[in-house]
Amino acid sequence: MNFERYCGMASAAAIVLIFAITMWTGLWGPLWQEITPAEARNLILAIGGWVVTIGIGWRAFVLSQRQIALVREQIAIQQSQIRETQADLAQASFLRINAEVDQLGNDIDQLMTASGYLERLIERFPRQGSLDGWAKALLEARRVGVDALSQSAASAPFGYGARVMTVINRLQRMGDVMFDEITTKSIPMEGAANYWDPHVKDAIDGIRLLSSQIKEEVPKRQVQLQLRADQRDIFADHATALAVRPGKLSPVA
Repeated sequence: MNFERYCGMASAAAIVLIFAITMWTGLWGPLWQEITPAEARNLILAIGGWVVTIGIGWRAFVLSQRQIALVREQIAIQQSQIRETQADLAQASFLRINAEVDQLGNDIDQLMTASGYLERLIERFPRQGSLDGWAKALLEARRVGVDALSQSAASAPFGYGARVMTVINRLQRMGDVMFDEITTKSIPMEGAANYWDPHVKDAIDGIRLLSSQIKEEVPKRQVQLQLRADQRDIFADHATALAVRPGKLSPVA
């Protein structure tokens, strides 16, 4: 219901009613009887007053309608500005969460890359439980370059990259010392293996543990990714509904 419109109509009806009552009591009443010149003068003045009153009332009604229209226009502008601001905020939220989703997806890919790199390295060594063959496996891994540090694995997120660098650098240091002992100090391979087997085994066990932890991290981050993606879609729908300008958003499905 248009409240202002009906208020204006009610005001106009009240003015008409007052005019009718005044006409009856002040004009039509005297016409039923003879009137004197003084009464005629008063009647003319009364008619003039009625005309002025009606004119003022009508002018006030017109001005009030204009004022109401102006207020409505101002309210519409304010509402449009509010919708625009809401759309901008919703779009900003969408873009922020969309960037987080993209980053989290890249982080998961890097975790999987790091885990795959460590698994390929572990495959070069004996199975868990074996007590010998570890030193020889390290020298063979060095010969073919399998123990080289993967930069992709070293940049793994959530602190795993630094841990990958630590365990690989430790393994490489062992290989450097062992290779130097065998080649320059002429220590027999059997003697070097007896000394280095337990140390290399311990290092590989640490790498295996790290790889397992990274594997367990991946599904947790995938769940987080799904939740953030759902939030992104909600913000995208909300922002699209609020957007004043068509094509303002380009939500990623």
